[in-house]
Amino acid sequence: MALTYDCLVVPDTIREHIGFPPFPPAHLGNSLAHRAEEVAATTADFRG
Repeated sequence: MALTYDCLVVPDTIREHIGFPPFPPAHLGNSLAHRAEEVAATTADFRG
């Protein structure tokens, strides 16, 4: 599993037009919490 935000691949003109990052800072925290839940569920699957 991977969670990546690579804004460097977006051309400057597009970044200027829509603003970057295109999500509020809280979104990153929410994404990380969701990923932690997925990892915990996957780990539980392996443990039986």
